[in-house]
Amino acid sequence: MNKGIKIVLCATTAFALIAGFVTGCKVTNGDKAASGDAAEETSATSDNSISVPVETTEETSESEAGYYRSIKEDYNGELPDKGLAGEYEFELSYQYSSPLMIKERGYYVDTLDEPNAPYFIIICAGEKNTGGYGIKIIDIGLQDGELWITVEETSPAPGDIVTQAFTYPCCVLKLNKLPPKFYVIDNSGKVLSDVNSDGTVISNGNIDVDPRTLEKDYKLPDGWIASLRDGAGEIMYETFIYKDGTGYKYINIISVTESWGATKWNNKFQSEGTCSNKDEVLKAAKDFGSAGFMVLPDDLSKTYSVDDFIKMDL
Repeated sequence: MNKGIKIVLCATTAFALIAGFVTGCKVTNGDKAASGDAAEETSATSDNSISVPVETTEETSESEAGYYRSIKEDYNGELPDKGLAGEYEFELSYQYSSPLMIKERGYYVDTLDEPNAPYFIIICAGEKNTGGYGIKIIDIGLQDGELWITVEETSPAPGDIVTQAFTYPCCVLKLNKLPPKFYVIDNSGKVLSDVNSDGTVISNGNIDVDPRTLEKDYKLPDGWIASLRDGAGEIMYETFIYKDGTGYKYINIISVTESWGATKWNNKFQSEGTCSNKDEVLKAAKDFGSAGFMVLPDDLSKTYSVDDFIKMDL
């Protein structure tokens, strides 16, 4: 089963991520009930709404349906960096770097392409226009056999000196196996959606994606006639354009340096499509975040505007 691109868990603080591309992450939500109220509350306005668990009182029997139990009860009221959540072995990481940048709030599931590989639930706060933002896992709990992951998001305080660049805070929950059902909520009780690499909402636990996203350095086919691109620093978003008999084909990739400051870049396949004309290609590039300028294959050092892309006879 194909499960997204490989991830890298960093031993040092992850670099500030410069650009992102995903749009369309949907959120279903329900407000967390007050302590002592019913054990769950469901939004009545959405067909996709789910029941959000709350801390149960001492009077609630652990055998009752809807009983929510935080694993912090097993660890002196604290959430450890690694441990057991029921039958699941887990490990937390707040220092994460991945060539897949999620622009909207949500999460996705990743794993390594090897037998018995662990699963990684990557939870993203979405695009922020400066540094200083963060997201971390503050609780893991079980209710009726389902795993619930609670995150807390933080913002810079007024007057803080922060990085003046787009950032994409995220954190990671590593599991030895994937639960049949799990949910990610923020500490106000709102549910974060699972998002695929192209931004579409996928069913919980369905993580099949294009196998090319697993390649460490995707090899782009020869024959492209132009490339629309944008980005800065260590990340570049690129739409490579091909001419075929019926119109145009495009391939979206993200080029990322192997490490901070490295000169070697690796290509990460994201998506592809076909268009009947250049206006449609440009729209697809804008949706991807690559419509900053154009280069041609015969001279990559010379840049052209996106208007040139429309006007030129390629």
